[in-house]
Amino acid sequence: NHETYYMDVILMCQALWNSNGRLSINKDLYFVAAEETATKSPLLRHLDFTGCVPLKRQWKHDGEEVQRERDTSAVDNMAQVLNRGWLINFPTGTVNPDAVIRPGLAKFLKQHRPLVVPVKLTGARKSYGKTGFVTKTFRNDMSVKFSSPLELDYDKMTSNEITVAIANAIEHPHYVL
Repeated sequence: NHETYYMDVILMCQALWNSNGRLSINKDLYFVAAEETATKSPLLRHLDFTGCVPLKRQWKHDGEEVQRERDTSAVDNMAQVLNRGWLINFPTGTVNPDAVIRPGLAKFLKQHRPLVVPVKLTGARKSYGKTGFVTKTFRNDMSVKFSSPLELDYDKMTSNEITVAIANAIEHPHYVL
C-alpha cells in the first residue's frame, strides 16, 4: 500500500537497515515512482540517483486524468533492476486509498516472475500527511510489516488471480475484477 508520496520508501529502507548501517538484504534496492513526483523537488531529484525508476503513468499526470501510451522504457528499466536487486512497487500507483491495483502489475509479474514480498504500511499518512514532508502528529504508531513471499504460480494463475492475491496480502479492498 502507498500512504505518502515520499516517506513510504524511506520507512521501508529504515526497516531493512541492520545495526551496521547497511541493508540487511544483500542486493541493491530500487523503487518505482511517478515521473512527475520524482522530479518535483531537490530531494526527489536526489532520490532519482539513489534507486528511483521513474514511470510515466498512463492514466494520470500531476493529479489530472490523462490517456497515453504505456511507458515501455520504464518497464524495461524495472526488469533490468530486478536482475540486480529488489524493486519496491506500489500496486495502485497512487496514494489514493480507494484506487484499484493497476492491471499492468500482474502482467509485469507474469512476464518477469519475481519473488513478491507484500509490505503493509500503517501510520505514515497520519504522521506525515499525504506529501510525507511535514510532520502532522508526534508519537503516532507507525509500522512496516513484511509478509512471507507470495506463492504465485505464474504458469497457472491468471493476471486477475495474481492481482487478487496481492490485494489480499496487503489487505487492499479495491482490485480489478
